Amino acid sequence: MTFDNPILFFLCSLGVFNGFLVSVYFLFFEKRKRTQNTLFGFLVLMLSIRIGKSVYSLFSETKDLLVMQIGLSACFLIGVSLFFYLKSSVENRKKIPVSWKIHVLVLFLIVLIVGFFKPYRIHIDFWRSFVVFIYVVWGGIFFFQGFYYEIFTKKYLRRIFTVQHLSYG
Repeated sequence: MTFDNPILFFLCSLGVFNGFLVSVYFLFFEKRKRTQNTLFGFLVLMLSIRIGKSVYSLFSETKDLLVMQIGLSACFLIGVSLFFYLKSSVENRKKIPVSWKIHVLVLFLIVLIVGFFKPYRIHIDFWRSFVVFIYVVWGGIFFFQGFYYEIFTKKYLRRIFTVQHLSYG
């Protein structure tokens, strides 16, 4: 796509810019320093990088493949940041556990090492399969979570309600 619609470009760019501002605020300037806010800032930063890559690829005449690689690398970290943000919100964590920091650091190092040894400029097909791998893993996780819920949780809940019904009646 070329730069035919400046209003669309402005709105998309404004969203990315606002995402960066929100993430910087929650990561560095938020007064209370709640765990949930820090993880939310990290999630919004990853999403802003990913969406910024998409805006760049849609509206740019020339494509810098390093920008594309950075956007795809951020895509790899969106899932883990969403998971830790939701987990910290549900459990109302007061601080980020060391195991979470190590987990994110290991994934970040994987992305850096893969990006260094297989840059997007030379190995475009590898990066396409890398993105497909990310979507297959997340799709598999959602499928098996649903399968687990349908098979085990419903039977377990039925058994609990049946036992309670028998003990009261």
